[in-house]
Amino acid sequence: MYPIELSFTEAYLKEKLSADRAEHSRSVAKIAGELATLHGVDPEKARIAGLCHDLCRDWGNQKLLNYIKENNISVNEDILEEPMLAHGIVASEFLRRKLGIDDRDILDAIQSHTLGAPKMTKLQEIIFIADFVGSTKGLPKSGQVLEQAKESLGKATRMVYEMTYEYLKNKKIEINPEFASNMKACKQVLSTRK
Repeated sequence: MYPIELSFTEAYLKEKLSADRAEHSRSVAKIAGELATLHGVDPEKARIAGLCHDLCRDWGNQKLLNYIKENNISVNEDILEEPMLAHGIVASEFLRRKLGIDDRDILDAIQSHTLGAPKMTKLQEIIFIADFVGSTKGLPKSGQVLEQAKESLGKATRMVYEMTYEYLKNKKIEINPEFASNMKACKQVLSTRK
């Protein structure tokens, strides 16, 4: 059904990712598939996006910058100062160009899993949430987010934004302007939902 099969994706990632990153990606794919089933989203798309979301996470800043420049990928200037924030954007482009994935839902979910997006689809929210839960597994807040996600993807997305914002603020890490803008947009969208 898709230009890439889950079994191929698993094998490819096992070859390209560190063992820890591959384990994280499998965890995100499992969570994403479960949430997709609950919310009427194609679970295979969710699992593919979950498996592939961190495909370029281990590349390092210089390789990410080189790929962005060599492939004329449009990114905000502030991302160039912190290239690791672009790993989802780069992974989306890499999958499209090198592996032939052209499903916009999958690519958009991978692209936006780090900084979010102003108006996210259900699949984008699922990958954003699943990545957070997969990254913070075992922490009480992780379980709270997952339980909220089973009821409301929008409210769980807001929780991820707010928890990430607080974490960065407490660690005195500069908040990326795009992240802050997307968080504000998420709050506005939720305030208009019934």
